[in-house]
Amino acid sequence: MDKIENAFSEVIVIGFGVLGGAFFGAIVFYFFFGFIYLAVFGDGPPMNSEECARGTAFGWLSIFGGGLLGAILGYYGAKIIHEA
Repeated sequence: MDKIENAFSEVIVIGFGVLGGAFFGAIVFYFFFGFIYLAVFGDGPPMNSEECARGTAFGWLSIFGGGLLGAILGYYGAKIIHEA
């Protein structure tokens, strides 16, 4: 019974670590790269569809990249915490 409880708690801890890391990573990357985008390309409304597409692609890629990196780091962090 102890093995089942240990496995169940490991799934819960790692699951919350992955989800929390994914959300946190996506939010941090979105704002970090958003500030970089504004510094490089300037603020203001887009003047044509290419500028709009570039900003949209930059935003979505930062969200997905940050979520992926956050999920990976959240997994390893939760694994270390659970083993301690």
